[in-house]
Amino acid sequence: MRTVREAMTAGAITCEMDSSIQQAAKEMRDHKVGSLIACEHGHIRGIVTDRDIVTRAIADGASPMDAKVSDVCTSEVATIGPSESVEHALEIAHERHVRRLPVVEDGQPIGVLSLHDLAVAS
Repeated sequence: MRTVREAMTAGAITCEMDSSIQQAAKEMRDHKVGSLIACEHGHIRGIVTDRDIVTRAIADGASPMDAKVSDVCTSEVATIGPSESVEHALEIAHERHVRRLPVVEDGQPIGVLSLHDLAVAS
């Protein structure tokens, strides 16, 4: 049985909830990722994707410099530990209808497990 640590993309990229969506988009571009873990004072508060920025802000005419990550992120974020099984992660993703699970160890994000990672691991 494979673990989340074996399947995840290591190196979680984070942003602050009060960051502009423009700054979040730049971070995604610079790190070549489609999502960031949104934090507030070091605690995970959500996840923001490139799709969130487009559909929840830009499409409605929001200013990329004024709209905040907190305005568009998904705040009901499910997380998983690195020692959990890939099968358990798949169950969580299915139950919560999410495509990405932040991987947390000792309260800190260490990576992201995506549906793509799960498909490759299965």
